[in-house]
Amino acid sequence: MSSIMGRPTSYDAEIASQICDAIAVTPKSLEVICAAHNDFPHHETVRRWLHKSDEFRGMYARAKAIQCLTLAEQIIDISDDSSNDEIEVEITEGVTATQVNREVIDRARIRIDSRKWLCAKLAPRIFGDKITHAGDPDAPLDLVVKHIAAEIKE
Repeated sequence: MSSIMGRPTSYDAEIASQICDAIAVTPKSLEVICAAHNDFPHHETVRRWLHKSDEFRGMYARAKAIQCLTLAEQIIDISDDSSNDEIEVEITEGVTATQVNREVIDRARIRIDSRKWLCAKLAPRIFGDKITHAGDPDAPLDLVVKHIAAEIKE
C-alpha cells in the first residue's frame, strides 16, 4: 500500500509563517501562491485557518499590509511604462501612422486602480483616503450638536 501525501489541512504554525512570508514579498493572490507551492495547503484551507486562528489572522493581516508596499511600487512601474502606448498602423499600402494604443493605456489604468483600491482596503491608515470629522471651520460639529440638542429640548 502506497502512502501518498497530499497538501496539509491541519493548522501548522511553520507553514502559516511561510505562507505569510510569501504573501509579503509578492503581489500574487493567496490562490496563486498556494498553487505554486506544493507544500502549502489549498487556499480554501488557509482561509479556514484565518477563521480559526487569531495568531494566524494577525500574521496574515501584517503580511497583506506589507504586500501593499509591493503593489504601490508596481503602480509607479506601471505608470512610468510607456513602451506600448503607441502603435504603428497601416493606413494604406506602404503608409503607416502612429496611433495611441487605447487598449494598453486602459489596461494600465485598470491595473493601477485595482492596486490602489486593494491597498486602500488592506492598509487604510497608509493608503486610504484621509477622512476628517472636524466639520466646517465656520460651524464646528460641537456647535451643530449643541444646536440640535437645544432644539430637541424645546
